[in-house]
Amino acid sequence: MRRISRSAETALAQDSGPARNKEILAREYTRWHESKGGSVESWMEIVDNDIRFGSLAEGMPAATFTARVNGKHELKRYFATSCAKAGR
Repeated sequence: MRRISRSAETALAQDSGPARNKEILAREYTRWHESKGGSVESWMEIVDNDIRFGSLAEGMPAATFTARVNGKHELKRYFATSCAKAGR
């Protein structure tokens, strides 16, 4: 099986539809779990620059870490802050 670069894989995901996207996400969640949150760069390679990321809590005072994230640079900061608090 021929291995392709991550950027080429991301481009393929954009053109290959839901099944390919599901495969990529499953792999990244597995990598995230196995690395105990150490695969942030892998996520940065597959997300769009204009990602909008949030949760149901939307940054409520008791859960400020759940605030909405806008863009790849904020997502990277979110991961860095979350991982640092978790001791990674």
